[in-house]
Amino acid sequence: MEKKFWPDIIYDLKLLLETGGNQDVLIQAGKNSDYKELYAHSLILGCRSQYFRDAFSINSIEKIDGKYIIKRPDISPRSFSNILCYFYGGTVILDEEDGVEVLNLYMASNELELHKLRDHVGDFLKKHQRYFFQKHPIDMIDIIFTHDIFAYLREFCLKTLCAEPHILLGTDKFKSLSEDVLIQLLKREDLFIREISIWDDILVWGFAKNPSLDNDVNKWSRDDIDLMKNTMEKFIPLIQFHDISGEDFFNKVLPYEDLIPKEIKQEALRAHMLPGTRSSMASVPNLTAQVNGPIRRATLPKIDSKIITTQHVLTFSSWIDGFEYKNAKIIPYDFNLLLRGSRDGMDPQTFHRLCDNKGPTLIVIKIRNSKRIVGGYNPLDWDSNGRSKTSPDGFIFSFDELETPNIGRVKPNECSVRCYKEWGASFGNYEGGNDLAMKNKAEWKSKPVSYPDIKIPKKFICSEYEVFQIKKKRNF
Repeated sequence: MEKKFWPDIIYDLKLLLETGGNQDVLIQAGKNSDYKELYAHSLILGCRSQYFRDAFSINSIEKIDGKYIIKRPDISPRSFSNILCYFYGGTVILDEEDGVEVLNLYMASNELELHKLRDHVGDFLKKHQRYFFQKHPIDMIDIIFTHDIFAYLREFCLKTLCAEPHILLGTDKFKSLSEDVLIQLLKREDLFIREISIWDDILVWGFAKNPSLDNDVNKWSRDDIDLMKNTMEKFIPLIQFHDISGEDFFNKVLPYEDLIPKEIKQEALRAHMLPGTRSSMASVPNLTAQVNGPIRRATLPKIDSKIITTQHVLTFSSWIDGFEYKNAKIIPYDFNLLLRGSRDGMDPQTFHRLCDNKGPTLIVIKIRNSKRIVGGYNPLDWDSNGRSKTSPDGFIFSFDELETPNIGRVKPNECSVRCYKEWGASFGNYEGGNDLAMKNKAEWKSKPVSYPDIKIPKKFICSEYEVFQIKKKRNF
């Protein structure tokens, strides 16, 4: 009979790492205030890593008084500690790490040719990238945009900032954003922010780069003007001044007119004085090369929500029409808030009072103590007539992160919604339960019946829920 003692071996090796003994490797990890000396065994490192096996065999590592000295100022002590845990115990715990350290560990494992560890860290990073980015946007950007190994994450960062500019814009963190990243952001067509907000933030960024400048522009000398002009010259052509209201242009932009090139200022003034002649800045002489074509900023959709963002609006609109919308300007729907649970109540009676006979609606539910959002789309009216209704256009959805949404469309000839006054929103036929249904107060239940199983919890409490009337815009 064969018996395996792997747990005992792993335990002893981990104990060896913790307690030491006959260690012949000194690792000098990190630099400055983030510096630490770690100890290990060359035999373990060589067995677990081809990188170290080769380094030891060709004597490329310095050796002093019988100890190998590994100097890695580019690898943080935290990352190297995790790598040693991987070497000795075959485990690495990422749930306790922040996004910056996960990025550092990814770089370190790639540098040391630990491909299995690198791929595992990469999968974890991809799964939690949105959460990490929201927590530490500047630190994440600094690493991602300065190391080519993370080139694949740059589009995600820019896309997230475009969809949720409040993560940085309008905050103190924005002042630390690099010029290069800011230019890339302002060139995007999917940046959901008003032009006057961009102007305000660019000014704040400029003042942060030139702290000696007086906040009162009227007190600036010629040198002060030139200093700020040089700071902002790459951003000015990227701002659509003609999309700023006349009042804001007069009160907020014109006081800084010395910063704006003559051609751009004349074009903006013409647009405000003669609205019928508005044109893109690409038509201004000598600007096309700078702007590289006209920039068509997407205006911020009107979405009054504590749960969803403009990026969700794009996703939901795409699901409704079966066509992928990438620009908020062409979304054909308004999302009008009918009910917010925390404001209006979470009981079925309130739902029917506020949402019956309002046409197509979208219900969005935030699950308590979770990042998950679930909900459903009813292309028909809700009512209290005690009937089931069928439409092939109905769907339910669930996602933890915006990047990986799950949608379930109603099955052919199945009930899409049930309308009973004793219940709130109810999706799918009843067979001991519905696909998604409001029960009492904040309690919801789910049982796959008329829709595919998209892994909505069988029973959960919501921390918030909202109902939106989906109304076709007049011009679509």
